[in-house]
Amino acid sequence: MKKIVTVFMCLMLFLLLVSCAGNNTGTTTESSTAQSNPTDVSQPSTENSTEVSTSSSTSSSTNDSTINSTINSTPSSTPSSRPQRPEPTITEDKTPYKVTVTGEGDSKYIKYINDTFSYPVLTPYYNGYATALTMTFDDGYDLGTGTIISDQYEKYGFRGTMMLGPCFINSKSYIDGWNAVFQRGYLDVGCHGYNHKEPTTLSQSEYEHEIKDAIMFLREMFPGQRVLTYATPFAHINGPYKEYLSQFVIGNRLEEGGAFVNPSKDFDPYYVKAISVNKAHPVGSSLYSSIDTCIKYQNWMVELYHCVLEEAVNSTDIDRGSFEAHCEYLYRNYRDLLWITTFEDVLVYAEELKHITIEYTACDRESMTFEVTPDGTLDTSLYKIPVSMKVFLPNKLCDSAYALVNGEYQSLTVEIDFTTGYQYAIVRDIPVTSPSEVKVIFGGNKTLRNGCNHNFVTVEYVEPTHEEIGYTLHKCFGCDQTYKSKYLAKTHDFTGKEEVVIEATKEETGLSKFFCTQCDKHEVRETDKLAG
Repeated sequence: MKKIVTVFMCLMLFLLLVSCAGNNTGTTTESSTAQSNPTDVSQPSTENSTEVSTSSSTSSSTNDSTINSTINSTPSSTPSSRPQRPEPTITEDKTPYKVTVTGEGDSKYIKYINDTFSYPVLTPYYNGYATALTMTFDDGYDLGTGTIISDQYEKYGFRGTMMLGPCFINSKSYIDGWNAVFQRGYLDVGCHGYNHKEPTTLSQSEYEHEIKDAIMFLREMFPGQRVLTYATPFAHINGPYKEYLSQFVIGNRLEEGGAFVNPSKDFDPYYVKAISVNKAHPVGSSLYSSIDTCIKYQNWMVELYHCVLEEAVNSTDIDRGSFEAHCEYLYRNYRDLLWITTFEDVLVYAEELKHITIEYTACDRESMTFEVTPDGTLDTSLYKIPVSMKVFLPNKLCDSAYALVNGEYQSLTVEIDFTTGYQYAIVRDIPVTSPSEVKVIFGGNKTLRNGCNHNFVTVEYVEPTHEEIGYTLHKCFGCDQTYKSKYLAKTHDFTGKEEVVIEATKEETGLSKFFCTQCDKHEVRETDKLAG
């Protein structure tokens, strides 16, 4: 009898162990499958985070705060959750616009995109540039300055702002001369006060004259110039002065000193600081170090000049050679990073960002569609600079992408955000005067306007020579259509003669022109500080 009981108990224990082993195996398999397929969204989600409604009849009771909290929520850590990736740094910023998720599409995929990638963001500067640089020029008493500046800007495609004071240009010949400069389109007009007086020493009636009468004079004398920016003489302003100033202009530049700002974040457009560039503060390593810092932190770099002369006379002047070398250096080293434009343009773009909503309207495994909508409160005769949008793409799912902006094809370059490891592309030239539909299609096949499902592959890398530019050639296997990208400038052997522009010292590096051995082309390079 004891043997029978013993055998029975052993049998029951064996069956119990088999049952437990089966349950554990099932759990392990489910967890392993979820971990090894982070992009599989075909199965219903088991996460406990709040579901995002994608129905076109989304309840009106769902408010923006609920939607935003859903987008930014972190999925709960359950055994079947996807591995969590580092959160993009962009989510730590105070974005000035809303992102919502509604409309038609695969609800699981919309949720997957929100949880796995990052919502799209408007770039803080036009065309996806890393930052903006604005050269401002005060006073305007030397007409030749405008010609020198415009010649350089025409050469490199730059724009800047001339801060004029009526007291410096109160003759017809000067006004006619400046009108000819402004009609070239490379400089716009800002105001620098009527008589260049220290604001804090003025009574209310005096500073109203300095501001209002000066702006009205400039608008009358220079037809077509809006004169919507200001540069306060001597940099000191108080509350009443600023309040009155804001009735006429959209921003104000102070004198040198202080930290630079990112205009896409919270900042006061009437306290924009600048860095002086002149004979006393020449171009060189210190200036370019400031530019590098602004690029790193996406801060707006504003430079303050006075006269650009053949030879600098006063400490506030800069000589023509140094200014031309500076423009060339900016173009050669920073042209893909800096939006070199007017004071007004940067302020306009920054204000536009505060009045735009990005909304997911549809998405699936091959595309994402967004609605970019202005709130309709801005004057579209002024606020009409197209915006750019950084769209994060499915990692490891695409090696190419393109966009349709209101139906217009736009080629995209897929890049890696090294801060987050995410793939992204910049969609450019999105209109802001009315709602725009932006559809981003990722993958190798592109359907273009001629109806062919193109399959482009890289077929040739053409190296640049002294006579010809280089490029990468892509070809479609379906219709033999080709396109070129990644253009490379002609090569030059800049080991010829050296022409010193700015002498190096023990404290500062210098600048020199180095000429090509085969032609008259040259490049500007920094030279080392003097030893000792």
